Amino acid sequence: MLGDVAGAVEQFCRCARDHRLAAYSHGLMVEVARLENSDRRHQLLDDVAQQLAKLHGADAAQYELALALAEAGHVVQARRVMQTLGRSAHFSGDRLKRHCSRLARAGDSDALVTLLQAVPHKEARQAVYWALLNAYERTEDLASVEDVLSRLQEDELLTGKIVAHARRLAERLRSR
Repeated sequence: MLGDVAGAVEQFCRCARDHRLAAYSHGLMVEVARLENSDRRHQLLDDVAQQLAKLHGADAAQYELALALAEAGHVVQARRVMQTLGRSAHFSGDRLKRHCSRLARAGDSDALVTLLQAVPHKEARQAVYWALLNAYERTEDLASVEDVLSRLQEDELLTGKIVAHARRLAERLRSR
């Protein structure tokens, strides 16, 4: 498998360099982040991030790296990268909201829970909570909705539309 991923990174870098295209960069970064060999993983992630930085800027590349690391389960590393980007990067261009919406539509609540642990700023975590609620609504998962409500309480986010939505959703699921 390493050969396939390394070959994909090589092809990606060539395409980015020669044609200024970065198709499937996130999926590739997630697959690379899942590699077991940490030295090889680091080198390949660095190669992809460098090409993304040339095309979209260093902050965008680092943000994609953080999302891929979180999705692959590397919470501590993802959190470190996000912390270096600062608060404004979490809202810039609604990247986090778009990413969370994609995960929710795909039904990947595990990746959202991992991402929730990686996002360092409370305000930014609200986007993840919304996506989690949307994913759990699709699967009608009352226990998970109630878990989100308790997490909101732990995060001290018990005001606003998100809590009202979570409570209404929990009530609706309980009544079924």
